[in-house]
Parts: sequence; structure tokens; C-alpha cells
Amino acid sequence: MKGVNILLPLPPRRTTGTPLDISEINWLSVWCTRFTVNFGHIFLLKDPQVPRRMNLSRFQRMFAPGQISSDVVELLDDKTIYIPNFFLTVGLLKGYKFRASRRESPEKFEIDVPNENNRLDDLRDYNGRDITLTLNGKISFYDLRHVGVYDTINGRVIGQVDIPSPEELEGFPLPPALGQNLQWWPKFVYPASTSRPHIDTTSRNFNPIGPTYSTPTPPPKIYELPNCREFLGRRVRVLWQSNPDDIYFRVQAKTKESDFAALGFVDPNSRVGSKGIEADIVKIYMNSSKDSLSGSNSLPTFAVVDSFISSTAHCTLRNGLCADADHGSKNNVILVDHNRQADISTVDFIKPKKALDRHDTFISENDHTEVIVGIGSLRSLSRWMDHQEHEFNMENGTIDFNSQANTSYLYKTPQTCLETGKEDPESALRWKVPFRLKPYLRKFEVRLGPTGGSRGYKAITGEEPPFNELCWWINGAIMPEITVYRGETYYFKIQGGDSDVLGHAYYHPFYITTDPVGGFSEKHETDQRREKIFAGVERPYEYNAVATAKGSLCYHQSKTGQDRWRESRTFKEYQSTLEVVCEGGSNSNYGLLNWTVEENTPDLVYYQSYTHEGLGWKIHVLDKDAGMVLKPMNVVLLVNVVFLLV
Repeated sequence: MKGVNILLPLPPRRTTGTPLDISEINWLSVWCTRFTVNFGHIFLLKDPQVPRRMNLSRFQRMFAPGQISSDVVELLDDKTIYIPNFFLTVGLLKGYKFRASRRESPEKFEIDVPNENNRLDDLRDYNGRDITLTLNGKISFYDLRHVGVYDTINGRVIGQVDIPSPEELEGFPLPPALGQNLQWWPKFVYPASTSRPHIDTTSRNFNPIGPTYSTPTPPPKIYELPNCREFLGRRVRVLWQSNPDDIYFRVQAKTKESDFAALGFVDPNSRVGSKGIEADIVKIYMNSSKDSLSGSNSLPTFAVVDSFISSTAHCTLRNGLCADADHGSKNNVILVDHNRQADISTVDFIKPKKALDRHDTFISENDHTEVIVGIGSLRSLSRWMDHQEHEFNMENGTIDFNSQANTSYLYKTPQTCLETGKEDPESALRWKVPFRLKPYLRKFEVRLGPTGGSRGYKAITGEEPPFNELCWWINGAIMPEITVYRGETYYFKIQGGDSDVLGHAYYHPFYITTDPVGGFSEKHETDQRREKIFAGVERPYEYNAVATAKGSLCYHQSKTGQDRWRESRTFKEYQSTLEVVCEGGSNSNYGLLNWTVEENTPDLVYYQSYTHEGLGWKIHVLDKDAGMVLKPMNVVLLVNVVFLLV
């Protein structure tokens, strides 16, 4: 190498496995192990002043308390800031952006800060995500005094974090941004020969003839693509080059071998239902062959499937999409190359700009195209097994595919991806879950509450918490499992909101159902009829169904305004950080549900929210003769003690 800047991570200690500290090293050399020759070395200082990450404060709410919060923010280096457990509620409002200010008293936030996807788009809701932001250009935190969320329409700061003075940063000291916090993506190296890269003709989706618009064989791989966008918190990277009739794509996704990635294109003209589809999707996944998923040394192969989304045909990201070829159309996508390094799958393919059949959409030649990017699981999760549905994450955006160098109204230069990022840390601490209520209980108090993050909801269900970050709390526990007996009557007191006056997100009638997901009122009529309801809804299968188990809105929330599930080593400790709050002080207004368990009730049913999916959990139904547990009684034994005097 010549004139190259390199970063060397220190090796782990042999005893503990944690990385060595620079203060433990005396000298560093370039050493030839074969001939035991020292090509050059440097001596390190005895007590070096090592730059380290700097902890700041949590986000300060400047307007509308409860709209924004986070855990303690860190400066990773002089251009990178890490915001853990970030919450922001903006709904459908526009104009919210990350901004920074140079001034001691921040009258004006004039410097744009890209979001975690290196975009300057309006911010959406954040529900406890850990995000990393990187400053653009030559500016650093030495130049700034505040970073916050700014309402550009009304000219006000929603929340902010104060940055120490340059003297404090220099004296700490703060690490320079030398690439230590870069997101790793595969580097492409040109092959030694100029021959065409190998094309996998064994893929189930390889078409030796190809679509009518192209040549019989796929073109060679293009190594340098001029445009790039990142989605899903930099879990997916989309690179492309636009040609007159088609677009050459490279999709890089951080996925498991059992996941699929999806890149979709929304045709505005199809929304009226003329074509019956909502989006044209390219589905990418690793072939589940013995060679690719077993212990074989052969390289894995990938498939790219021309697919589509259609709610009328029940083809969604959640159920794995529908392939064009299975519905009378052709696979109009050409696989060019594929690769997998570590946990990153990279697939190159070509897609035509024109719609070649009824399941395709066109890519606009004079405007932005709305795109859908998603990651889903090919394996059915246990909770969705009855419906054969899949876990997925999705993000929408717009891209202008009209030129080689994408010059949208936000970017006057070719659009590129910033090489930064940080994996979401997973805590090793776990609470003792699932929670199970005593089987002799007959009365239950039901309220809403926080999900408890990965130690609560995710540890219980194996899934990510719902978008609104709420779930049912019963008798003070997060989503406990309940045991009931056939023929017995049980009494529920519910406080989940009695109307949608405070917003649809705070209206949650309680009901008991066979469906593991819930959200009965939001389902299509055909899906409603598949669901059997045992309590909480009158006339469920008629047009005038009524939810009956409603009450005032009461919920568990943090006493300090900051959810402490990450810091709580036990659930009991977490409980102590919460308090019950009722809107309007109506803490005595309950919705009542009396449920007598019928003899034909299945062994497993669920308590859920009538208006939202995924807030509830399991009810185990047993026969009385299966060992019914009675409530323990306090028994007092009176013992007469006689003393014999001898």
C-alpha cells in the first residue's frame, strides 16, 4: 500500500476477550513473522490522553411535553452523534427535521443534519429506535452548540441537546472522525480478466431467453454505480444506473439467510384499481438449496422474482408477496450477479422502465417514483402460524431515476450514501417472562402501558412491539398469560379509552377472540368472519357491530417521562419507575366485561384490542377436572398447650 490511511482495531485480551486499551501497549511495529524482522516501529506514550466517546444529556423537550425523548446521547466522534431509544411523535405533520445551531442562545437552527438514512426528508414518528446521525461536509461538533428537532414550518424547536464548547471537547478529548464509526459494506474489486462475470443459470428464476426488450443473455456486471440511497436505518442500500430502456440495480441488504429483501415501485395510475395491483416488487432471497444453506463450501445462490402487492389478491409483504409467473405473467427481471459476505447479501439485476405485463408498473421518465423497501422473513413465526404470515419491516420513499447523476430538488450533486452507521445493541439482561397470573384469579384490571422493549414485549412474543408502542397490562404485568376454566365466570375492569376523541391511537376496546393478532374493527369482512369472538363485541358479524368493553383512558407511564426498561434489571424494578395516569382524572370509570367460559371454548384464545393489532396475549382454557386451583385460604390453628407441673 502507498499513501493509505488505515485504522487498526486493538486485539482482544486473552483472559476476558475485551479489546486492549491503548494505554496497555508500549510499542507498535510492522513485523514479518516468517523471518522475524521488524520493518519499522513506533513507541507509545506512557500515559497517553486517549480520545473517547462523550456522554451528553437526554433530549430536552422545548415544546409540547411528551412529544420527544431519548436516553443519554453520545458523541461518537467529532462528526457522529448517537441517540439511543429515540421517541418522536409528529403524526402526519410535515416540516420536522434534524437541525443544528452555532449560537450559544439558539434563536435559529440553520444547519441541516441528515437523518439516520443520510436524507433531508421530513421526519416521521420514532418509537424507541437507536439512531446515528453524521454531519455533512467539513462542519464538526466543534462548530456547533445545539442539535435538535426543528419545526421548519412554525419556526420552533421541539427538543434539543446541548453541545459542549470547543475547549471542553478539546480537553476531553473527543475522537476525530477517521472512519471508526463507518458502516461496513462490501467493496467491489474488478476481476483480473475482462471476461464476463459468471451468471447463475441454475437459479430457479433464470430465464435463458429473457424478456422481449433485452438481449438473450444478461449483460456483464457494472462495478461502479453513480447513485445510492439507504433505507430502514441503513439496513438496505439501493444503488443504480439509469439506461434509456432499463435500470441496472444493486441491492445490498443486511439480512439473515431465511429473510428476503424487497424493492418495489408504485405506479400512481394503478392506485385507482385499474390494474388491481398497488406496487411492482422485486423480491430477493437466497435459494434454499442444500448447497447454499447446508455446510457445503459452495457459494450460495440467489433468486430475484418479479412480484407484486395487491390487497385484493391478498398479496402483501406480510404474507411473502405474489410472483408474477404464478398469476399468468412473466418474470421480467434479469439476475446479473450475486454475493454474500458476512450478513450482507448483494444482488445485481436489471429491470425495464416500461410495464411489460399487467403485474408490472412503469418507472417515471420525468418525475420522482415512489418506492417501497422492505425486509421480511421466509419462515412463519409461531405467533402467525395459523395465517402463514411473516415478519417484515418496510419504508416508503421517492427516487428520481431519470438521470445518471440523480439531481433531485434536495440534492444538486450525484446522490451518494454516507458510509456510517451503528448496529442496534442488544442488552444481555432479560426479565423472567412470560408473566403468568395465578390460575385461581377471577378478577382482572386491564389498562394500557409501555411494551418494555426487548425485555418485555419482544421477549414474550418474539416479535417487535407494535407501531404505537402500547400493549395490555393486566393486574400490573405486561401481557400476562391468563388461565381460565370452562363453566366459570371471570370479571374484567377495562380502562383502554371509551372513544376516539383523543385520537384513534388511544381508543382500545377490550375483547376475547380466537385471533392471535386482534384489531377486529380494522379487518376486511372476510377476515372478520374467520375470527370467533367470545366476549367484548355485540353482533360482531353484522354491519352494526359494537365494542362493549370500554372505559376511560388510563395507562402506565414513566414517572420521569423517560421509559427506563433498559436500565431496569428486573421487572419489579421497572414497575417501580411507572405510575398510572388517567386522562381527565377519570380513574374510576371502568368498562366492565363479565365472561362465562363456554364448554366449547378452544384450549387457547387471546385477549386483544378491538381497534389495533398485537396488543394482547394468551388465555389458556382448561376443564374443571384438569386440576382446578382454588384460592388459598388463611387457616388459623388454635393449639392448646398444657403445662404439667410435676
